[in-house]
Amino acid sequence: MRLITLSLPSAERFYFLIARLIIGCSWPATLVACSSAESAPSTVALGQPCASDANCTTGLCIKESQSGTGVSWTGGFCSQACGTSAACPAGSTCVTFEDNTAFCSTTCGADGDCRTGYVCSTSIAACLPDCRLGFSCGSSLTCDSSNGNCVTPAGTSAVGAACALNTDCQSSLCTPEESTTSGTQWSGGYCTQQCSTTTACPSLATCITYDDGSSYCVASCSADSDCRTGYICSTSAKVCLPDCRQGWSCGTSLTCDTGTGNCVGKQLAIGAACAQNVDCSSGICTPEESTTSGTQWSGGYCTQQCSTTTACPSLATCITYDDGTSYCAASCSANSDCRTNYVCAISVGACLPDCRQGWSCGTRLTCNTSTGLCR
Repeated sequence: MRLITLSLPSAERFYFLIARLIIGCSWPATLVACSSAESAPSTVALGQPCASDANCTTGLCIKESQSGTGVSWTGGFCSQACGTSAACPAGSTCVTFEDNTAFCSTTCGADGDCRTGYVCSTSIAACLPDCRLGFSCGSSLTCDSSNGNCVTPAGTSAVGAACALNTDCQSSLCTPEESTTSGTQWSGGYCTQQCSTTTACPSLATCITYDDGSSYCVASCSADSDCRTGYICSTSAKVCLPDCRQGWSCGTSLTCDTGTGNCVGKQLAIGAACAQNVDCSSGICTPEESTTSGTQWSGGYCTQQCSTTTACPSLATCITYDDGTSYCAASCSANSDCRTNYVCAISVGACLPDCRQGWSCGTRLTCNTSTGLCR
């Protein structure tokens, strides 16, 4: 009989090999190197690539999807569900998709803030898949091939046209018809767009500032026949606005003229003081203006354009100014016929601002400091 000698591992190595078989650690110099990092996969934050929910600290991975149209959610995307009762963490935004699901996505200011395969959505400032690679924009949006954003497709209807959705309008903004206790506002809907002193309206549209201070484009007009049914041509602004007799509110400073459907102000005569166009029966108020030389048109002045073929109303005279424009002014025969800070220019028989108060006499005349008249 021959004695067979077996070479067994040391106790330390033996126990470690058992540990490796159980939890999958590699063989190091000591047992301490069998760490938890090797026993469980690492997780990544919201917005990072993933292949399964276990990869994400949020516990949710939107997996990469490939189809005949391309790829969506390139490399996977760690996210989490969100809503009114579940806010997204700092640095992320809640995005609601067409199927009404909502998930968190990383916020951004430019495409460079997003991973490869993703773009910074211009509408919500969040990283979303580049639709040029195959991400679906759903049924209500379209893919902008210039930047990879899902955008609202441009409609065909101009400012003032009827609409039901933003997508009906060239401007992508529709004011929908609204039923109120007083009637109907914006009958049939109304294509519009925001405007300001630096953002002009398109052709055949005018910028209007409403009672709440907001400014929007509305269709220009010269008569009611230029406007759709349910709308009138505003006498003061020459734009198509809802007929206030149908239920549109005239706000706090105007009232509804039941004879015309216009929202009107004080209906003051030529030469009367005014603060806004609607104060005047003519629809034009020259507002008071402060300059370095003083005050012009003190208290405002109701007027209207005139010419050799368009006469002024009773008790008003057509005046042509230094810049060639012609407007009506209150008729007079003495200073007592004019308001305070105005003088009667006998040469034209009209009440004009006292040039001693700051009104400019133009390039051809000078101010007579004794009378306040331009001579």
